[in-house]
Amino acid sequence: MRSLEIAYFFPRISETFVSDVVLGLRRKGVLTEVYSRFDPSKTRAREDTEIESQIHPELASTSIKIHYETDISSSPVFRRLVVASCYDVIHFHFGEMLCEVAGYVHSDAKLFATLHTKKHLESLIACARQQPENVLSKAILLPTSDYLSKLCAPLKKYVAGIVTHKLGTDTQFFRPVARKAANEKLTFLINGRFVEKKNHKDVLKALSEVLEKGVNAHLVMIGDGVLSGKIHSLVNRLELSNNVTFSGKVAKEEVRELYQCADVTLQPSITDDTGDEEGLPTTIMEYSAMGIPTIAYPSAGIPEIVKDGKTGLLVENVSQLSRAMIRLAKDEILRHQMGKNARLFVEEGYNQERSIEKLRAIYYG
Repeated sequence: MRSLEIAYFFPRISETFVSDVVLGLRRKGVLTEVYSRFDPSKTRAREDTEIESQIHPELASTSIKIHYETDISSSPVFRRLVVASCYDVIHFHFGEMLCEVAGYVHSDAKLFATLHTKKHLESLIACARQQPENVLSKAILLPTSDYLSKLCAPLKKYVAGIVTHKLGTDTQFFRPVARKAANEKLTFLINGRFVEKKNHKDVLKALSEVLEKGVNAHLVMIGDGVLSGKIHSLVNRLELSNNVTFSGKVAKEEVRELYQCADVTLQPSITDDTGDEEGLPTTIMEYSAMGIPTIAYPSAGIPEIVKDGKTGLLVENVSQLSRAMIRLAKDEILRHQMGKNARLFVEEGYNQERSIEKLRAIYYG
């Protein structure tokens, strides 16, 4: 079987799930090629490419063919690839990209479109209503959470099928180990791009309240992004400089090392002003695989992976977040039990190897 996997950037550290799928399918005998809208090495995402190559050294050692073209809707490269009909599968890893080529994808290949967020879904619904007889009628949608699957109902009459396909994490790489205790402080951690929906400001406000209550705590922040300046300013304004460590973007091995120092992880994600929200964050899968409990806001699909009172705690505002942080800081037994539960939960439901095997079966189905 030969597949064309389509993404915005390839490779990119904030979209490692695409690389995971491309390489995983290849290991299972699927001849994968990639069509990327942008070449990260020639954009501001150059650093993403460099770190991604550390995360997936296989990318450098395998002969994966990558096609780059900026404008997919008028790309002669893309048209040639599709018209050639040499692929058994064409997979759009960001569902809304399918709308851009809706008028001219004429191929016998099976079409798939992954939906990560509600925003992707809304774009497809608008496209389907404007062009009811377009390529969507041949496509099978792959929502990555039960939350999104339910929201797909308006598209049922426009598409060939809807199959929930949950992504997974590498449970062999991310696994519980003896915690590396750098000091006696309770370590909280958040991993994510510095963008509005990740809601770092609530984490910092909650940390301030936790420290005011006398808890000896420290926060590690992995990532970078457009709000970096504002987040650093808030740290200074709340006088948290001695209690916050910024790690920046780091490679996979370094991420794991930072996780090994964490007692509790945080994911207070929200819907931002543009309507963008989380899908099912792979970072929570990683935290859980490491045996670390997570405190999160119940945004989008997050309650599917953070089981309140079992694998972590769900809260809704800064006050509840700080109280939950204090609760887990003071209860080591509860932290450890939730961590064990989280590991088991991810092993059973979000194992990357099984997720990729399921996708392969969907391709062949």
